[in-house]
Amino acid sequence: MARDFSRFEMGIDRMAQQHPDMPRDTVMLIRVAYRTVLSLDARLEAHFERHGLNQSAWLALMMIYASPEQRVMPSELSDFLTQSRTHMTRVADDLLGKGLIHRHPSEDDRRRIDLTLTPAGLRLIDKLLPLTWAEYESALGDLTPADRKKTTALLRRWLDHLEAEPAEAAPAAPASRKARAS
Repeated sequence: MARDFSRFEMGIDRMAQQHPDMPRDTVMLIRVAYRTVLSLDARLEAHFERHGLNQSAWLALMMIYASPEQRVMPSELSDFLTQSRTHMTRVADDLLGKGLIHRHPSEDDRRRIDLTLTPAGLRLIDKLLPLTWAEYESALGDLTPADRKKTTALLRRWLDHLEAEPAEAAPAAPASRKARAS
């Protein structure tokens, strides 16, 4: 992925000149946010690949680790990580194959399967947590603590809005200038 966003920004500026009714700042924010997510995703994938994982696997380990009894059902992972159950089954199979988790019948309900961490999984988490925190810090660059809090609050507010208003419920786009003129 190209590292220079300025060409994209110039394209948005050309579009704004051709379409004066275009909400340039809105388009810019959406594109910068999307590009930021893509860049962050690529950076974190590379970080976890260096340790034989991917982000889905790391997040699955973290969810198990952070759960009250360090056990979760695969369906809970799917819901939490907003991934398909099929994908989470593949992630669990991979973690099982690496000896990082156990899959066993629930103590509460024999029909249910629980995932728990193995000692090797716990050791990997202990090793990777400080490295991952350092990667997160590095990814934020020179954002001050105040910048981070403000950005988190703004992004959280935006996320709450997006999750409260499904895409199909969003208002329709205004008619084009040509349609309004006729």
